[in-house]
Amino acid sequence: MRFTEFHSGFSRSSNYYFVINGNKLIPLVNFAKSKSGYYDYVTYEVDLDNVPGETVELSVSNRGHITLSKFNYPFSISNSVFVPLSILNNLDFTYLDNDEKRFLQGEWREYYLPMLNFIRQLNEAVFPSLLNNQIKYANYPLSFLLYYSKKAREKSLENLTKQIHQVWLATFIASYYHYTRKALISFNPDFTQSSYYAIATVNCHSIKCGIWYEFDMQPHTMCRGVNWWGHKSSQELQQFRTRVEEVKSQYGLKTAPIRPDIVILSYASNCDEIMQYGLHVDTIIELKNSDFCFWQNSIYQQIVPYKQIFSPRQLIVASLKPVPKSVKTTLSNQGITIIDEVHPNGDGLKQLLQLLP
Repeated sequence: MRFTEFHSGFSRSSNYYFVINGNKLIPLVNFAKSKSGYYDYVTYEVDLDNVPGETVELSVSNRGHITLSKFNYPFSISNSVFVPLSILNNLDFTYLDNDEKRFLQGEWREYYLPMLNFIRQLNEAVFPSLLNNQIKYANYPLSFLLYYSKKAREKSLENLTKQIHQVWLATFIASYYHYTRKALISFNPDFTQSSYYAIATVNCHSIKCGIWYEFDMQPHTMCRGVNWWGHKSSQELQQFRTRVEEVKSQYGLKTAPIRPDIVILSYASNCDEIMQYGLHVDTIIELKNSDFCFWQNSIYQQIVPYKQIFSPRQLIVASLKPVPKSVKTTLSNQGITIIDEVHPNGDGLKQLLQLLP
């Protein structure tokens, strides 16, 4: 039987084939009698009668759908049934290397599974496509289903874990305002980029504030694509644009750092209110979930520019991992607070919540 795969991650429609043999997940291509390909296109021949275990097909749509099907005898694509991605939860992914397996047993279980379980309490939330499938079905990183390339798995996992950390903290902050502060006015769990609305409206400093996820000030994408600079924008927003260009020039930046992870705005929980009342940034929270050595360059490419561009009352860097004390001191002198160990069992979470307006 002939199988074809396009090895382009989750960004392109494709099918990936595996064998479940006992507690092991094995790429079907390992049993191929012949194989050929060109760039990311691969085709191979397999005699399924000689393959031990069950054959499953992972179907990826460029619209964000991920499904799993199991082949029945006689073997054919049409003779298959859908099965939940959760049937892979406890399997040994045989193609992972030792570092990836250590991540599964360590950081994934310690940090990200508790975050996912917290996020799963949300009803009718809107998530980015890969995270949406992850939350609904799997206790393993879906990124690890990209069997054909460790580099592809690493790139996908970096994006997935960042989203999990961001959505978890944004959700936890909204929950904190609701249950502890009794100050939640409304909750709109839309975690897609460039939203027209804040994910939550709360009382802070005796005024209304909006909590925004991936707040977007890119002119052509912000607020679902409203081009503010072509729109009848306020003088304040025009001054903002000028400030962005000045900061880009000052730090030699090619792109403008104007999409912080979490932003708390005074007076504005939707784009119309920003236009009406102006941009009043109370708090910026930028999240980092990798080791400090991997994001230290972003201090002067992103974090310090955020401070100058948005002029927030406070700017907080929420790091999952430890950060050197010397770095904390240096940024504190510039009005930037770094809090590390920001995860479900970390001391940093309580410290961060105490700083919220």
